[in-house]
Amino acid sequence: MQTLTPETERDIIEIIQQCVNQGTSLRVIGSGKSIAEVVASNHISLSMKRLSCIVSINMNRKTVTVQPGLLIDDLCDYLWDKGFTVNGLGSVNGQTVGGIISTGSHSQGAEMGNFSTNVVGMRLIDGLGQVHVFSKENQSDVFDAIPISFGCLGVLTEVELKIVSRYFVLDTRKVYSFRKQRSHLINILNSTSSLIRFRPDLGLSVSLTLTRFEEHSKPEQAVKSFQGYFINFTSYHKDIVLSKLQKLKMRGRLFPFRIKRFLQQKKEIEFSYKSLGYAIPIENTEKALLALDKYFKSNFPNLRGNFGVRITRSDDLWLSQSYQRDVCHIGCYCRSSGDIIVHIHNLETILIELGGRPHWGKFFTIERQNFAQLYPKWSDFLELRQKMDPNGVFQNEWTKKIFSLYFGL
Repeated sequence: MQTLTPETERDIIEIIQQCVNQGTSLRVIGSGKSIAEVVASNHISLSMKRLSCIVSINMNRKTVTVQPGLLIDDLCDYLWDKGFTVNGLGSVNGQTVGGIISTGSHSQGAEMGNFSTNVVGMRLIDGLGQVHVFSKENQSDVFDAIPISFGCLGVLTEVELKIVSRYFVLDTRKVYSFRKQRSHLINILNSTSSLIRFRPDLGLSVSLTLTRFEEHSKPEQAVKSFQGYFINFTSYHKDIVLSKLQKLKMRGRLFPFRIKRFLQQKKEIEFSYKSLGYAIPIENTEKALLALDKYFKSNFPNLRGNFGVRITRSDDLWLSQSYQRDVCHIGCYCRSSGDIIVHIHNLETILIELGGRPHWGKFFTIERQNFAQLYPKWSDFLELRQKMDPNGVFQNEWTKKIFSLYFGL
């Protein structure tokens, strides 16, 4: 496998034309936050790290045009000094603009859409080496197919994004029992920019709520908006939960089964790790959490971990997990001392039966998905893909599995 780092559109066009002539393929590399199967290539990998500039900012339109290799946090730092920020980010730092758009990374908060809904224009080079300029205003018939296409329609070279006036956020974290929070779950998620993480092994849950403030009214503890959205949720719940346990122990309210489970987690055991993410119809949220909670508890201590939930509003992007429906994104973060794939398959079964659509950037079992049923515009997307990449330049083993039933590629 060869890794190339183009500096201009002309470089990309020449590489694509070379692939067409030689019958080889290429995949674009982002920041490596997605599963490796998405970007893996047997021939050429395209790194966009030299295409990471801010092209222009349009104060009147409230948009910024950037190259796809730009990191989101670098973009936000630049915009902040201009009085702006981007609206709706996830909770993982260091993603590239092209990567966060192409895999459909979701936002945090019921009032926000998928991050890709901020896209209003794109430049893209297709599988024949032709340059296309797409805009929401001029290509409304196919525009919604382009942002979330995980590199299957072409190579992004520029992206125009909507921006908003900058603001500050203050995060508030509370610890509840799962039983207590379950009855208020939808209200909590719908009313604010919130994420809730559950620890089935301890019967506890932690909610994180982000409250917006204008510059003139911000509390002393408030931070820049994108810093708040980029809180790393992989470790914060551990400190909060352990603090809560200590308080309960001191008050004599720590039940024996919780002590036992806490001690079991301190044992030195070899664990393998996997995560998966699904977006389910919002009305199935409580049912899904009850089923996941039951499964985690019944398989403890061999299965450990937590799951996080957040709401994202509907959009019209063809392959968005929130296409034409408000969804609850559920991420399961699992460690197992046994065959973790068995647990992942069982968790997938729960979420698929509740109408779940898998996160394109996370692990999921392709063979178990009925994409035509999950995505009403699936056949239209496949036709567009065949037109824009007739030679399969942008395919790999992962994409072959997705599309093989339809075009034999």
